[in-house]
Amino acid sequence: MNDNTQFMTIRQFAKQNILPEFAIRTLAKKGEIPGIFVGNRFYINAPKFKNQLNGCGGSSGNVEIDNRTA
Repeated sequence: MNDNTQFMTIRQFAKQNILPEFAIRTLAKKGEIPGIFVGNRFYINAPKFKNQLNGCGGSSGNVEIDNRTA
């Protein structure tokens, strides 16, 4: 595994105001988010998920992610 991979909990990822926590939990249960379950916690592979969101298409266009840290 790459040492630069950053895993985040659902709540940590939701605090970045990219997606609401409920939406992230729903996607995690469906298996549509790159990450792993450790016990009952889901850890999101944040860089990979952000790339997945930036690459998605649809009628609304692409979702742009602000990579600045607070």
